[in-house]
Amino acid sequence: MDLKSQPMAWKGLLRVNRLINSKLVKGRFAFQALSAPFKVYADGVTSPLMEERPAFRELIALELDDREGRQRLLNDPSYQVRFRKDWMSGKQGFNLARLARRLGFEPTTFNRDLRDMEMVSVPDMPEWSGQNMQAIYDRLLRYQQAEGRTGHLSEAEGAAFAQFPNPIVDDAEFMMHLLRRYDRQFRWAMTTANTRREILKQLLLDENTLPGFNDSGAHLTNMAFFDGNLRTLQLAHEDGLETVAKQVRRLTRDPAALFNLDVGTLDLGAQADVILIDPAALRAYDPQASTVMQHRDIFENVQMVNRSDGVVTQVIIAGQIAWDGKQYTPVHGRDRLGRVLTRAGSMVPGNDERLEEQPILPEAAAG
Repeated sequence: MDLKSQPMAWKGLLRVNRLINSKLVKGRFAFQALSAPFKVYADGVTSPLMEERPAFRELIALELDDREGRQRLLNDPSYQVRFRKDWMSGKQGFNLARLARRLGFEPTTFNRDLRDMEMVSVPDMPEWSGQNMQAIYDRLLRYQQAEGRTGHLSEAEGAAFAQFPNPIVDDAEFMMHLLRRYDRQFRWAMTTANTRREILKQLLLDENTLPGFNDSGAHLTNMAFFDGNLRTLQLAHEDGLETVAKQVRRLTRDPAALFNLDVGTLDLGAQADVILIDPAALRAYDPQASTVMQHRDIFENVQMVNRSDGVVTQVIIAGQIAWDGKQYTPVHGRDRLGRVLTRAGSMVPGNDERLEEQPILPEAAAG
């Protein structure tokens, strides 16, 4: 990914990859490249970004329903020192951490910059939704400097500002107050990578990468990139049919060859696994607007999902239509359609046939 906190890191990673795949090392390695801005959502402190600092992990380590335990930590003066140290690292003073941050070598993806942190929802402050935290923090400072006479946008915001410590010491105190007051009930988001579209396209097309890194199913409420392959094709569509054809290959045949799987082609006799996509619908598809929270019975919880309705018009598995563009067909969940994908030459009980040994394609070894 193209990290905001380390804007040159992607070049270094590709150089390492080229070395691994060089004639000297003779490696077969491909970095996965995410095809979307890496926007991560958080419920209070519950976020993979917050796991990067020891003090934040202390809060995360407590059980989700242990609000009382988090309150005890946040009200503990010694913990407040640890939290502030981690939050302000590289943001103040004259030290190596500050220098690394300024030069774009900070060893973290979570830069704790309020300008990059967007409020999604707050229980008693719906007007904060969609605003970055820096704007809210700046108004709080003006409110306190004016002793509550000005600075707030509404009576509700004034009432919320009145609850903050006064004077507010820094933005670390601002964040601690939000966590004390709202715990996991306030939701915020931050985009930490892939904000430069042209570099994103370079990463997706580099011979040493393969489109992927979607983390599909790995997170319930923090992110959703189930539509990563559709986003790859959408970006390719901007640059013409030749690029689309290249990315179709990189989403099918190339990863199959890299892992020595006998799939990913439309050869005669191959299992008919096909997805049909409406090009016009793909062109108009808005990934961000299509990301929603949906209750999942299997998890007994809500989950972030991508609703790309109308883009995929048909899904065919083993020659049978499993999705007709609007709903699953009767064969889905009734008939055996899929199979365990194994390395060519191996066999898994339940698969119908042994796969013949297939050589790794030369170009697949590098992506």
